Amino acid sequence: MKKIVIKNCNDYKIFEDVVFRIDIEKKFWINNLKINEGCFSFSGQVEDLIFLFEENKFKTYAYDFTGTLKIKIEDYALILKHKFYSGKYLTVINNGKDITWNLYDLEENKVIQDYSELGYNGVNLVIDDSFFITKNKKKIGLFNFENEVIWQHSYIDLLNEENTTISTEIVEVSGVVYFLLHGGGKHECFGLDANTGKVVKRIPNIVGDIIVENEFIYFLHSEVITIYNTQKGEIITWEIEDLMVETGIERLWFPRWAIHDELIYFSQSKGADRNSDNIGARFGVLDPTKKELLWQDKLPLENGIIGSIKVNQNRIYLHTQDQTLFIYEKE
Repeated sequence: MKKIVIKNCNDYKIFEDVVFRIDIEKKFWINNLKINEGCFSFSGQVEDLIFLFEENKFKTYAYDFTGTLKIKIEDYALILKHKFYSGKYLTVINNGKDITWNLYDLEENKVIQDYSELGYNGVNLVIDDSFFITKNKKKIGLFNFENEVIWQHSYIDLLNEENTTISTEIVEVSGVVYFLLHGGGKHECFGLDANTGKVVKRIPNIVGDIIVENEFIYFLHSEVITIYNTQKGEIITWEIEDLMVETGIERLWFPRWAIHDELIYFSQSKGADRNSDNIGARFGVLDPTKKELLWQDKLPLENGIIGSIKVNQNRIYLHTQDQTLFIYEKE
């Protein structure tokens, strides 16, 4: 593979083979072209527009893929989360004092609905362009865009345990909403009918980050990988140690994950902290069907821990502790 190295990369987004990045001085670049020198962070993507907010001035900018400025909002940082319909997006608005959840119309450039009084921590999923899933520390629920509750559950009632927490990721496949609950030594995946909230699936002893591709849900953990085929109801569990011991990678410490074309891309950062350890971070590709390690490589120790791994059709992107972006490109 051809390797491209980009130094001083604070954050990045990819679309096809275009790299949008913020450097360590918070300047905005598209590929190798510097677009703007403000103090920027990414706030979302809408079709062919990349949205940024200027942190010290609380302004929002949208650029197309050529670097042309298309939208400028003067008064606040608009952070895009999920599309509703026809230019309407669920957003976070930060004006430097207050942070609110809203339904925002980009075409009319105004707030349509304010959800900050719901008592929930934002929006996790949009269902059928008509409802959204949201959660807080105690409950998960489905609302319509007029703030009406369709259904909601407390985590304690679902798991029957006190001090229950929910996974960061909540996903939807074929009208069923999936998430993990942890409490009292239990780790269980719940599947709720999106329309009614009825529990239609429970899978015990599940841990890990959740990623969906097509009909498959991947539960990815440093010690075990579980793959659930939602169409067939089949569950495959794969102990990481069974494969990794013979490769020298062993257990996947501090892993980062990506899924592409039913292959699992992973990083292993045990011993790779550039300030205290002595082994470069590793990464590779697993075939979960054949249970084989297809390919692996290693970075220099000076780059430290791998903080993110992303994949598209032609490239693997790795972002490291020293703020370097590595791009591995198929030749």
